[in-house]
Amino acid sequence: MDVETAANSFIQLYEFLPTEDTSLDEPVVVTFPATNHDAEWTIVLNGDPTQSHDVEGVLTSDSTVTVQPIHALVFLDERHAGIIGAGEFYDDQFDMAVESPQEAFLTDFATEFK
Repeated sequence: MDVETAANSFIQLYEFLPTEDTSLDEPVVVTFPATNHDAEWTIVLNGDPTQSHDVEGVLTSDSTVTVQPIHALVFLDERHAGIIGAGEFYDDQFDMAVESPQEAFLTDFATEFK
């Protein structure tokens, strides 16, 4: 994914996720089903353009993740699948017969938030 596509993906996430009750300086955490996996996607989105944020209890009650400014972390259950805004998805760390984690995420995201 190139820089322009990564930036546009972040903007699209921010437009479609339920962020109306959240200020830019607060991270947004959204979970939705992964249709081709017995799992859930979790997005941790940081719309703050200047500050990183630590978010507690995202994957497990005792876990903390740090999300950089204008980035979104993507998890498939408890596995880190990618970073929107940096343009990284970890395709080589997932054994998916049909599609990559990025393709699966984008398909499920479009289905959930159309």
